[in-house]
Amino acid sequence: DLNPSTRFGDEAGHLDKPPAAQTHPLQRPHQDAAAIDAGADTPDTSEVAPAQPDPAPTGDLTCSGKGVWPGASWSFKAPDELGFDPTKLQDTLDQNAKHQTQCVVVVRGGHIVAEWYAPGVAPTQAQKSWSVAKSYASTLVGIAVDRGEIPNLDAKAADWIPSWKGDGRASISLRHLLSMSSGLAFDLTADNVGMVLAKDMTAKAIKSPLVKAPGSAWEYSNHTVQSMEAVLRDATGMNPETYAQLHLFGPLGMKADWAEDKNAQPALYMNVKASCRDHARFGYLMLKRGCWGTKRVISESWINEATKPSTSHNKGYGLWWWLSGGMPTLDSVDFHDKGQSLHPFAPNDAFCAVGLGSQFIEVVPSLDLVVVRMGIAPPDDIK
Repeated sequence: DLNPSTRFGDEAGHLDKPPAAQTHPLQRPHQDAAAIDAGADTPDTSEVAPAQPDPAPTGDLTCSGKGVWPGASWSFKAPDELGFDPTKLQDTLDQNAKHQTQCVVVVRGGHIVAEWYAPGVAPTQAQKSWSVAKSYASTLVGIAVDRGEIPNLDAKAADWIPSWKGDGRASISLRHLLSMSSGLAFDLTADNVGMVLAKDMTAKAIKSPLVKAPGSAWEYSNHTVQSMEAVLRDATGMNPETYAQLHLFGPLGMKADWAEDKNAQPALYMNVKASCRDHARFGYLMLKRGCWGTKRVISESWINEATKPSTSHNKGYGLWWWLSGGMPTLDSVDFHDKGQSLHPFAPNDAFCAVGLGSQFIEVVPSLDLVVVRMGIAPPDDIK
């Protein structure tokens, strides 16, 4: 029971009644049967997405490439082969039609064990992810740190945002931004409506005044995240989406793009658009501690840092990742103590990228599990 909005199986939601043309309960008619893995534990390295130029320095152990890795497509296994009770899983699947779900993908052991799509939604169809994008943005910062383009998280954001040098914002570190403790002014309407409608989101974000001492409070803020767009652009010399294509989406074999403002600046706080299967690749990268086959995409030390509590104010939050098991866990809208961990029923090592409308990429290392759920959310034009 991972979420009240989850359902898995074929398009009708059945694990045990595949269409006649399918050779596997979860394989779709248009899939290449040769892409379905027979269960080998060693990957065909020719199927791993090709390495991109300039691999990141790691400081971590070399990636061995052992295990199961998706190539051009994922491999599939039946749920009971990987420890699921098909009946209980089906009970969970059947909830999706009630909750405006668009797609769900469940990965265990490197194989898709279940997936479900709403009528008219194809497995390759990109889905808006809303604030799930914050966790992608966190990973871009980690890659830039690994590559030496950003020295460390204690560096001041003003080193890349000159307008912050002349006032209290000069004391805001990159860690403050990533932990949602920047102290920048927060207004719910401005943050969730004004920012979305802004022609230049980054300019709007970096104009935010300082109203609290950095590190003194946790406030979930799109302005805080969007400020990092200016940092990444200056530190790397690239549009952050171009950087993501080169160093994240490309190595993982993801077909993804980022929502942009009128100035072609990615909205770091929202809407990496990709299929559920491709969002699962991102979750699997995190599950595999930054490795993708024999290539290290991001250091394990960054993943460790990003998925531990980043402040004492909210122990259910890391570096733009939500965490299970930590208390207090604060609400993302009014910042009150929820009185429970993020997902009380989940193992304490679970962590999650979460977006508006119950979008999520959940990673549970102790269960070797990745679950993606995307659903209907407000339209882009919210005026």
